[in-house]
Amino acid sequence: MVNVEIDQVIWRPGAMSLRWDRLESQSRQLLLARRDAETADISSFYVAPVDGRPLPSFLPGQHLPISA
Repeated sequence: MVNVEIDQVIWRPGAMSLRWDRLESQSRQLLLARRDAETADISSFYVAPVDGRPLPSFLPGQHLPISA
């Protein structure tokens, strides 16, 4: 589970709303396999499933912004 703390809300009338549900049947435990520092401010995190089963393919542009 990723915990998200909201710093700011920006009203975007034409934007699609977010729909987040926790589906136990789709929850998987992941381990951090690798972290690559792309720049001083940006890192790429690579995760691997604990159960060894492959993860679904990702779509181009998918990302999760995380600030430390």
